[in-house]
Amino acid sequence: MNKMNIKNLLFISLIIIWSNSLYGQCTVNDATDCQCLNQSENDCDLLPDITLSWYGLENVSDGPTEYAQDDPSANAGRLRISVSTPNDGVGPLTVRGVDDNGWAYFICGDDTIIQTDPSSNLSGFNCDNGEEPKQITFQRIYHRNTDGSMSYYDRMAGTMTYHPTHGHNHSDDWGVFTLRTMDENEPNPLNWPIVSDGAKMGFCLMDYGTCGTGTSSTYYGHCRDENRYSPDYLEYFPEFDNGTNGGNVKYNSDFPNFGLGGGSYGCSP
Repeated sequence: MNKMNIKNLLFISLIIIWSNSLYGQCTVNDATDCQCLNQSENDCDLLPDITLSWYGLENVSDGPTEYAQDDPSANAGRLRISVSTPNDGVGPLTVRGVDDNGWAYFICGDDTIIQTDPSSNLSGFNCDNGEEPKQITFQRIYHRNTDGSMSYYDRMAGTMTYHPTHGHNHSDDWGVFTLRTMDENEPNPLNWPIVSDGAKMGFCLMDYGTCGTGTSSTYYGHCRDENRYSPDYLEYFPEFDNGTNGGNVKYNSDFPNFGLGGGSYGCSP
């Protein structure tokens, strides 16, 4: 891990890794075989756990690309990074643009406008003050009940912005990043001095692939039981090495609820 003290903007391409097939009786309609995070429980929220893969950060698009301040391209002064964001939880990340009634909520300045007509063209909504509207996102949380039935509830979870030229919504502030100077005497990176920061508006939320079934899988190495500590970090702070030097690789079979939610998200209007 090299010390970095270059003031740059951060950009990121995102990959969500979850599932696309069903195991046992763990579906949005039947929670009989769904496991809670604490396997001794049988009444729980089946929550996602979106992580950032150190392996993806180092290897996707051949790792970070740094551009000089006087670079002749539009990337002058930028640090471009690409990462993957595996879901290491027991439930899917499922989001919607409307609540359970089909109502949409838009933020225009300090006002929240509710569109109560489920048949309306939401992509054509405009703020009266001329601002670009932000649409509130609803996250669906699935819940395993004691009797094995499945229920759910929706919660407001951030906003998204519709881009008509792309034909889909972009998730606002999907990733927030800081560039810091490493302090070899401080193991917690959150305490390192900040050089610059940046945020990424997600291109769209979509399933790129799964954790895979073996070493030849497309995203082999991205899913791990410990994604916080890379081998580079552990060279400086070996006390955090659990003996795996960056975490054990996980496969689809390591997720007992693999397939819950469908796993077929794509970009659409």
